[in-house]
Amino acid sequence: MSTESDQSQLLAGWKRFWHTPEPTSTLALVRIALGLLTVAWLATLAPNLSAFFGTGGILAVSRAAGSGQVLLHQWADTTTFDTYWVQATEPAPTAGSPITVNDTAPTSDQWNLAAIEVYAAG
Repeated sequence: MSTESDQSQLLAGWKRFWHTPEPTSTLALVRIALGLLTVAWLATLAPNLSAFFGTGGILAVSRAAGSGQVLLHQWADTTTFDTYWVQATEPAPTAGSPITVNDTAPTSDQWNLAAIEVYAAG
C-alpha cells in the first residue's frame, strides 16, 4: 500500500509542478539576471577583440612577399584559419650568398618559417 500512496503523491506533485499557475515575475527576474551576466561576460572580452577580429586575428590572412622575393603558392585555409605559402628569392642567389626572407604584409600577424635549400643534381 505504501507504494500506491507514494505513486499517487508523486503523480500529485508532478501535476502540481506542471499545472499550478505561477506568476511570471520569477522567470522574468531569472532571464534579466542571465542577460546581465552575459553582458558582463562579453564586456570582459572587449580588451581582446582585436586578437580575435583584428588584422592578426584568427582568420586566415594573405601574405605579401618582400623585395626580391616572389610568392610561388599561397592557400588561406578557412577551415583551420591558417595560411600556407611558398616563397622564393628571385633571381636565385649564388651559392653561399646571404639572403633576406620576409613578408611585407600583414605586419602584425604571427607566422612560422621553415627554410629549405634545394641542391642541384649531380
